[in-house]
Amino acid sequence: MGSVHTEIISPDTLSSTVIFTIVNYHKSFHNLAFFVIIHLYKKLLPEIQEQIQEAEAYNGPSLIIGYAPCELHGVKGGMNHCQDEMKAAVKAGYWNLFSYNPALKAEGKNPFTLTSKEGDGSYQAFLANETRYSSLTRKFPERAEFLFKKNEEVAKARFEHLQRLVELYK
Repeated sequence: MGSVHTEIISPDTLSSTVIFTIVNYHKSFHNLAFFVIIHLYKKLLPEIQEQIQEAEAYNGPSLIIGYAPCELHGVKGGMNHCQDEMKAAVKAGYWNLFSYNPALKAEGKNPFTLTSKEGDGSYQAFLANETRYSSLTRKFPERAEFLFKKNEEVAKARFEHLQRLVELYK
């Protein structure tokens, strides 16, 4: 069995740029490492457990990156809504769920799996639901509008790149 490293983080700690870099540069070790990007939405717990078990079973290094909001995000309604926030992050296209399992390639299957769908248009509403973002709109409205639009554009580009990876590994 390989070694598994698990981190539960927020996008503040691990920016989408770092995730994008992992996806782009994993090619140098793509036959060596298993990785999965998840969130901890409890209704998907069986699927998450299955992915963690696959990572543990992989004969090589595995990396699991999980998204979970923290109280510093300032989720409106409080932390009792963090499950909803995780679901909203994926639905909006803010957090993409995908995995790469090199063992599937040996079975003739696509090793890269994109679980997320394209964002549903709620990206800006998702950002507005967290104080860390909405406070910026009150202090610097023009700058916030520019940054939030740019952030959404980057998220769309990241998803398009992930879709290309699905095709690439077929």
